[in-house]
Amino acid sequence: IRAKVPVPRDILDAHPLTEEERETWSGYPPLVEEFPDGIINWQEGYLLAYGEGIAGKDTPKDKRTLSARRAAVTDAQAKALEIMAGIRVDARKHVQGYLAEDEALSYRVEGTVRDSKVIEETQGEPYRVTLKVPLTGVSGLGVIFYDTVAGEPKPKPPTATPVRSPSLYTGLVIDARGTGLTPALFPRVVNTGGTTVYSVETVDEGAFIKRGVAGYAVSDKELDTTRVGSSPLVVKAIKIEGPQLALAGDFHTFGHTFGQTLGSTLGPILGNFLIAQNEAAPKPKRRRQGVNPLRIKGVDSSGVLRANIVLSDSDARKLAESPKFSNILQQSRVIILTDTVIGGTEGHDLQNPPGGTLISEIRFR
Repeated sequence: IRAKVPVPRDILDAHPLTEEERETWSGYPPLVEEFPDGIINWQEGYLLAYGEGIAGKDTPKDKRTLSARRAAVTDAQAKALEIMAGIRVDARKHVQGYLAEDEALSYRVEGTVRDSKVIEETQGEPYRVTLKVPLTGVSGLGVIFYDTVAGEPKPKPPTATPVRSPSLYTGLVIDARGTGLTPALFPRVVNTGGTTVYSVETVDEGAFIKRGVAGYAVSDKELDTTRVGSSPLVVKAIKIEGPQLALAGDFHTFGHTFGQTLGSTLGPILGNFLIAQNEAAPKPKRRRQGVNPLRIKGVDSSGVLRANIVLSDSDARKLAESPKFSNILQQSRVIILTDTVIGGTEGHDLQNPPGGTLISEIRFR
């Protein structure tokens, strides 16, 4: 039995999914798409829109600040909707294309913007605000289009076979630089024949809500393929061998064990002290792709909007046929390296979108 239950806003606000909890960070600089009135961060999954407002001439002096703020928020909401119109949902359509076909989606997009939070504001003439609209997360734009894009029954993913090996991969980094790839909410990874090997249908729904299908990042470092091939395994040291190893485990258990060994209460005290020190210290951020990602070079991009990544047939088979990648793909532990996006609107005439409606003129009810 499967059901969708609306979650009260106060509960969502009390239990937000932060960037760290969603594990969207990759260690690479995020791919940021810039617009005249905002940005899209394609790694962390959010849109920022900037708004300005001025109180009307007849507004009483004691209400001018509030009036100006309301005008600024409304301006930011309208600009956010205009930016969202040009977001690529997949390799076929932008947001505006889907909204032109389904009016119900328009109301949901409008609601996402209306419920978004102002994260920065500056009083003055004009009053300025920055509005943050989520693309991923429980209230993100991706959730709105999930049923539309992934509405067909999902193919049953291959059963993950535990692989007990020190070279077990923890994630996937696809280097798509130089392919003309553009970021989208629902990209697909395909082979040279167009067969899909990774998409939203592959991803567990819970993982999609947290992180989306993939995160996008940029890097100026070139792949060294002369010695390790096109798919090197990137390894990072995670511990030091020796007596210090015990301190990297369960501090409380260590303390009590130590206490039993000494036959005194020193062990539990030491254990509790270590717990306190561990909780006080900042926890290192976990990379979305983990510490052992498989690195693959994309050979091309495809689709009308160039949002699908094309892999060589050998690399595509590696992902599709090897059970060791099943859990990685289901949990969307995927980072895509791409070139910096130039000109956020890509030359689209958002005032006269082809076959669509002007989203920025949606009026809040």
